[in-house]
Amino acid sequence: MLQTNTLDLRSVNPIALATFAAVLVSLHFGRRQAEHDRDGNAVVRPPGVIASLLISGYFAWEAFSKLDDPFYVKYPENLYVLLGFVTFGMLSALLLHRMHTTLVSGRIIEHVPLFWHKEFELSSLSEINDNGSFTSLRFAGGKKIKLAHMFSGVPGFIVAVRSNAPRVIVTNEV
Repeated sequence: MLQTNTLDLRSVNPIALATFAAVLVSLHFGRRQAEHDRDGNAVVRPPGVIASLLISGYFAWEAFSKLDDPFYVKYPENLYVLLGFVTFGMLSALLLHRMHTTLVSGRIIEHVPLFWHKEFELSSLSEINDNGSFTSLRFAGGKKIKLAHMFSGVPGFIVAVRSNAPRVIVTNEV
């Protein structure tokens, strides 16, 4: 008789299901129409901070629950993999928390910690292009910023840019 491997919902870890559901809910409800920093400037932020912490917490729980498992005692490198996921989740949450794009007094500042900090003059903005999943801000000299629509605060940010930019061509490629 041929045996097939099918998913039996009774064998799925309920903590894993709860974590997965919480991640999806946090990503969906973590987005806002408009975000502002302490000074009232329009800002765009990624919504994945809570999701990264939830995933990291799940792997920490898994690692903690496997400490006395004979398999993990005999092969501790598997425990190190789980702890690596915990570390990666915490680092990604920290980086996502510090990542932002801000409109500040005639400039757009894009900051991604450890990777780049770019500043663009709003007067050099030549085009705003919305293709459905991303909005691209194109500047003189071929430079651009891409804002994913899944990020929090994108609609309010685009409205603030349009109201502060001198002459900008707006195109929709949806």
